[in-house]
Amino acid sequence: MKTVKENKELKSLWNAGRRAITPKVGQLTNDQATITRISHEVVEVVLGSPRHPEPVYFALLSSLAKAILLQAETEVTAEKRSARPLAQVAAHALGALAGFAEAFWAKLVQRAGGWPVPAVVPSVDIGGRAFAAGERRKALGFREEEGFGEYTARVTGLMRVYFHVLCADAGAAPLEPVFRLPRMWTYFARMLAEPALLKSSVAPSLLHGACALLLWLLGRKLMHICW
Repeated sequence: MKTVKENKELKSLWNAGRRAITPKVGQLTNDQATITRISHEVVEVVLGSPRHPEPVYFALLSSLAKAILLQAETEVTAEKRSARPLAQVAAHALGALAGFAEAFWAKLVQRAGGWPVPAVVPSVDIGGRAFAAGERRKALGFREEEGFGEYTARVTGLMRVYFHVLCADAGAAPLEPVFRLPRMWTYFARMLAEPALLKSSVAPSLLHGACALLLWLLGRKLMHICW
């Protein structure tokens, strides 16, 4: 980002791509044709025609991840069904764009703290220095002045999209392990083995969302078998 922001030409390319991505993600509906169209369009924006220079490409990976997650924070919190189209766009990008897995995971952890792992955020940073109160809140994924109820709802919205990505059909090429369905079982095991996480009201909200999705998937499988 530093390289892009310090170069006028690169910054102009990045801003144009960023401005194209945000409204496309905002136009998503639960219609499969719309999901497919937008999935391909955002990938083309990130790649560029002609292809973007590498710094701009990586900056746009971050912008796409941020756009999807911001939409999840606002829309999925109000309407749970909005998680599916966002997850399908994310899954398509994860399969089509080299490096997007790292960008998307980094942004998810930045905005949701340790919950995507799940893991308890420690009281010290990687160098062993104790976090100040504001620093630890930031590491936990809190926004400024955000209350715990708002935080719980926002993180639940983010994680619903992530859980849908785990269950999405990404095509022939397998996604990175952190975005594959077996990660769901790892998630349950880690959550249930960590008492400090289970003490938080975020934990039952996330577990409920994951279980509801798995039951829905099971129901669809059973219907398919019956037909």
